[in-house]
Amino acid sequence: MVREIEKAAIQKVRSFNRTVAERIGALNDQFLQRSRPMNEARLLWEIGHDGAEVRELRSRLGIDSGYLSRVLRSLETQGLVMTRANREDRRVRRASLTRAGLHERKELDRRSDALASSILQALSARQRDRLMTAMGEVERLLQASMVRFAIEDPTSADARWCFNQYFAELSRRFEEGFDPGLSISAGPQETNSSHGAVASRTPSRPAYWLRSTQVSSTKACGIEKNVDRSGCARSRCSPPAARRA
Repeated sequence: MVREIEKAAIQKVRSFNRTVAERIGALNDQFLQRSRPMNEARLLWEIGHDGAEVRELRSRLGIDSGYLSRVLRSLETQGLVMTRANREDRRVRRASLTRAGLHERKELDRRSDALASSILQALSARQRDRLMTAMGEVERLLQASMVRFAIEDPTSADARWCFNQYFAELSRRFEEGFDPGLSISAGPQETNSSHGAVASRTPSRPAYWLRSTQVSSTKACGIEKNVDRSGCARSRCSPPAARRA
């Protein structure tokens, strides 16, 4: 019985994926009637107005470096993206949109809105409400399915994000705010593998309690520190939007 249920569930998920891909035009190599496939359009959107580090894009989208480099080169050839090395650390590359890239991203936003409107306009008001409710539930469950747990280097950007989010949460909870400098020390040197760890969970790479989704980059984090040779979970925090999942 369990195997039959699992098989039926798998077929349902595959059918759902096919329907969504067909409805949004993901199978077309001219996504949204533009001269590029969906993966290139998505990367333009992810780079955004402020640009992004290449390693951040790779992590956020969960794709390997070779594939990402090929997509970036294609966008560079089209004059939509520039990729440059960081002045302070030449190993770090940052992608940014050119003027033409910013214009194209704006046009993609307009066309994406039009596509969403066309989906909604074909339905009655009651059907639209049902679809919105179902989409919200599906999105939360898909985000939950993307969670991964592993150990994160406490000096990494993700670990620092965890610390900052934790301190910000404490500051919101206390009427007088929270000053980490007056609290029990829990710096990177004290949360390494010999003393504890910073936990993160992510869909794209091992980390230690950082939860990240491709759509909203929602994250959750925790900090652990050993006390008297026994593991002690010191904190766990997550944004309000993530707690519903």
